[in-house]
Amino acid sequence: MVVYSELQNHEKVDWSNGNTFNTLIYAFGLYFIFIIISKMKLIPNILVLGLLLLMYILNSQREFLHKSNVITNKDNEYYRKYIYSIAIFIGIVCIVGVYDYYKYQKIQYGKEFNILLFWFSDKSCDYLK
Repeated sequence: MVVYSELQNHEKVDWSNGNTFNTLIYAFGLYFIFIIISKMKLIPNILVLGLLLLMYILNSQREFLHKSNVITNKDNEYYRKYIYSIAIFIGIVCIVGVYDYYKYQKIQYGKEFNILLFWFSDKSCDYLK
């Protein structure tokens, strides 16, 4: 059995070798996820954030174990497929969550509802008015 402290000594973390182009793409992706999450109700929002956290943890652990030669290439691919299926499920939850919130806003505002304002306006809480 491999001891966790032994695995820590195999791979050192180096944050200085990041690719700027990839970082920029990730930043835009995260901003897009933020916009989508802001257009959902609480339960789908919590579900998406929880699944994103799970996906991050699994992927980080997969990379660590693979670089440490603890898992085989077959196990690595199994992890990748599992993480991919979580990403697909996140997409489905986002689509359903945004559609549910869209219907909610359309009912709430009636004829005053505007799709551009739905996507690009800031939301003000009616409670604070």
